[in-house]
Amino acid sequence: MAPLGAEQWRIRGRIMSTHTVTWKYADGSGGQFSFGEYESAFAYMLVVAEQSPQARVWFDDALIQFGFQSDAHERQS
Repeated sequence: MAPLGAEQWRIRGRIMSTHTVTWKYADGSGGQFSFGEYESAFAYMLVVAEQSPQARVWFDDALIQFGFQSDAHERQS
């Protein structure tokens, strides 16, 4: 694996601090909120799910997505 350049480290730093919870209620309304801490985002996801059992809740962790993109890129190389 090639070392990361300065710009890639800056991007990775921004991505690592982004944890987003997205939800959609049965009536079609919903929302999205980003957190700087993984634990806070996960706790908020549980609160939304508990308040409305029919709600769909997604945990969108940009760091995980960055990892998947990096893995896919390495496999293509």
